[in-house]
Amino acid sequence: MNNEMLKTASEVLKISIDEAQKHNKFLIDDDAYLFWKPVRGGGKLVIKTNGEKLTVGSLIDTETMLAMFRDGKRN
Repeated sequence: MNNEMLKTASEVLKISIDEAQKHNKFLIDDDAYLFWKPVRGGGKLVIKTNGEKLTVGSLIDTETMLAMFRDGKRN
C-alpha cells in the first residue's frame, strides 16, 4: 500500500490516515485494498494497485461491493 492510497481512503471515507492504516485489508485475488469507515453507517472503498477504485455507502454489503468491483464497476 502506498501513501497515495492512504490519502485517497482518508479523503473519500472522511477518516484519518491512521484509521485508514488500521482499517484495511489486502485482497490478493483482486490486487486491491479494501478500506472501511469503522463506524455504523460508514462507507467502504476498494482501490486497485493501478488506481482504479469503487466507493459504496453502508447500504451495500462488502460481498456485493466486491462482486460489483470484480464485474468492472468503478467510480
